[in-house]
Amino acid sequence: MKRNILFGCMVLLLPLAALSSAQVATGGTYSLDQAVLAGGGGTSSGGNFAVEGTIGQAIAGVQSAGGNFGANGGFWQAFFAPTAALVSVSGQISSSDGEPLQGVKVTLGDGSSNLRAVRSSITGEFHFYGVEVGQTYILSARGKTTIFVPMVVSVQNEISDIRMVALP
Repeated sequence: MKRNILFGCMVLLLPLAALSSAQVATGGTYSLDQAVLAGGGGTSSGGNFAVEGTIGQAIAGVQSAGGNFGANGGFWQAFFAPTAALVSVSGQISSSDGEPLQGVKVTLGDGSSNLRAVRSSITGEFHFYGVEVGQTYILSARGKTTIFVPMVVSVQNEISDIRMVALP
């Protein structure tokens, strides 16, 4: 079996075994191996994915469609968004005269419904693990007899030096 492959203006006939192989199955694992030399083209998307087509893709195969998605056969390149890194955010809670405060509830919220809470240790330290990089959070603290001013924290890297001091 031979398949046509478009490279610029040349059409090459290659045996199917020389092409990239793909095993497609539902519920199992599969891999798609391909090489793309051309740039440009259009984007196909649907559901939770998008495929960036190449310049020759429109003429390199047949149109397939089903449900909310349609794609041209041929060659393509998938671009997957990077996942956000996770870091820790930590610091210390103290009284207005600098003494560490134990048991203070410290919260880290993203401004919507995602709110995380920890209690400060005997040394006044608090730690949030698995905080997503590239987000802005509101850090607040509440003690039984102390008041703290909330802070806006933009997380770009790990943070370990936050100091929250109770109002006098």
